[in-house]
Amino acid sequence: MFSLNANFTRFTDQHLQVTNIIHKAFLEVSEKGTEAAAATILAIQESGGISAKVFHCDRPFMFLIMDNNTKNLIFTGAYLGPTM
Repeated sequence: MFSLNANFTRFTDQHLQVTNIIHKAFLEVSEKGTEAAAATILAIQESGGISAKVFHCDRPFMFLIMDNNTKNLIFTGAYLGPTM
């Protein structure tokens, strides 16, 4: 999807590339139960001279998702490795 060679011909005749994905998640836990919601936004542009960034994961790690404006912690997670 992020590759310069991504194939979206089933959707359009243009040669497009996804350049950014923003995912927002909401989770509320209370005595009444749990409520969750999520939304995802894709940034798409015509392919050009943009080089893809590659991130190689060769060991487990934890990650944090923070709001850039408020610096609030939104989500935490862990990558344990690829599933076989």
